[in-house]
Amino acid sequence: MISLISKRLILRPLSEQDAMHFYNLNSDPEVLQYTGDLPFESIDAAASFLKNYDQYTKYRVGRMAVLIRET
Repeated sequence: MISLISKRLILRPLSEQDAMHFYNLNSDPEVLQYTGDLPFESIDAAASFLKNYDQYTKYRVGRMAVLIRET
């Protein structure tokens, strides 16, 4: 999967190292109302989800991490 880079942002595929951030994101009810997901029970559950995330290989597209290049 290819990362996308602009002047300000980097969009890259999610990885297991994103588990804590993904767990926090999916703990926010305002986020869940738009994704339809259920909150993860733990950071380990989020890591397991990310480890087994197959959307990139199945559909050649999927959720991506968005990073600010400066930080």
